[in-house]
Amino acid sequence: MKRCLILVICCCLLAGAACAENLLYPGLRWESLLETAWEAEINATAGTVMPLDETRTEELNGLLSHLSLRLFRSPRGEGSWSAVSAGVDGAEAFRIDQWTDGTRTVVRLPGDHDPYASEGGDPLALLFGGDLMPEEAQAPDWAFTWLADADGLAENLAALAQMKPKKVRESVQSVGTAVQQLSWKTGKEDADTFWQAVVAACPEGALRDILAGCSGEGKQSLVLLCGAEGQVMKVTYTGRLKPGDGETRQVSLTWRRRRDETVFDKLTLRTPTDSGSARNNLVLQRSCKDTKNGRLLKTTLTVDFKEGKDRDHTECEIQLTAAERLTGTVRITREQSGAVEGKKAVTLKPDLTVGGGEPPLLQGSVAWQMKEDGHLTGDWDLRLSMGPLSAEVPALPDITTDVDAMTGEQREAAGLAAVRAVTPVLIRALVLLPPEDTLFLSRELLSWDEIVSAAQSDGQ
Repeated sequence: MKRCLILVICCCLLAGAACAENLLYPGLRWESLLETAWEAEINATAGTVMPLDETRTEELNGLLSHLSLRLFRSPRGEGSWSAVSAGVDGAEAFRIDQWTDGTRTVVRLPGDHDPYASEGGDPLALLFGGDLMPEEAQAPDWAFTWLADADGLAENLAALAQMKPKKVRESVQSVGTAVQQLSWKTGKEDADTFWQAVVAACPEGALRDILAGCSGEGKQSLVLLCGAEGQVMKVTYTGRLKPGDGETRQVSLTWRRRRDETVFDKLTLRTPTDSGSARNNLVLQRSCKDTKNGRLLKTTLTVDFKEGKDRDHTECEIQLTAAERLTGTVRITREQSGAVEGKKAVTLKPDLTVGGGEPPLLQGSVAWQMKEDGHLTGDWDLRLSMGPLSAEVPALPDITTDVDAMTGEQREAAGLAAVRAVTPVLIRALVLLPPEDTLFLSRELLSWDEIVSAAQSDGQ
């Protein structure tokens, strides 16, 4: 559930995932969404849903006009509590709660049974036979923080005693003129000592954990170009790194950066294996500055992954303007070849008001369009309202069922029981809606009148 909630945050807020810091709205901390209590409500209207025609889409919207999805999240000690619920005309039809404490995860599903707990696992994945969200839709844990952590790393590297200074006068494109060069170059015998110093210079967090999972091999080279006020304007690194569970990589990093009234980055990371048969490359360019229309953010991100015959190429283009409202476009395209073939594209267009406080208050809409191999498969308008949590945070259940100790058959039965608990409640609520808004369900269903009569009798 945590990954599901983070996905919704990333898709609807956009700026948080795109900037990883408060570029568009100075003073707001998007990461506070992981640190403070909040709730959100989402409603949807369909424009295109393949393979539905115009009539069936209109009927679907009649049904959707009564449905809402609510999300809740609150930190809780070393862990957190989160919940998702679906409602029909404001009445809750089902709800799932989840608690975490760092090592154990507890989930309460609909139905008359104890909550399910797992030590280090995901009860939902265990009960329903896999992750409920596809891997490509899951935002990694470092999505909100990696670039801010990289900023801290760059400044800390400049303060290392091993860095040798040299006066220079060198133009750094789109950044300014550097007046000092700091460098640290080693032979292969000092490679890991060098890399451990780099890891220690990184602020604690997900980026540091990633770096700590590698070890240095062979010659290492780190060069920083700094401005008159000591700010790091350009970072250049080359060296061989070995991930703990992977093949040694020939790594090269070039990063031009600016941090004043204008924020600018051009970062290129290349990581081919020694054989050149695999790579995981990244190119990021972004700028954020004030314009006559508001504060403008432009970002492009390209990730190029290759391993064996598998190729995965992802591009993200972001252009957002923050004025009275947050508007713009986010477009993500992913093309795969090898074991999985195809091209998918998602375009998001926000129109949101953003207020101060922690968490940020959001109100507005996000247009969401999806394409597969160039063909439009979905076009939705999502309406979002987010603010501080008003509900009481439920206590962690004392009595739970250990899902880790259950057999596969028992887990499958528990998942089916939860679905069966939801189905009659949800169906009854939908069946009793006004007839003109149930056409999506009732069309060509000869027994519909009997279903309605049974639902009415059940409620008496």
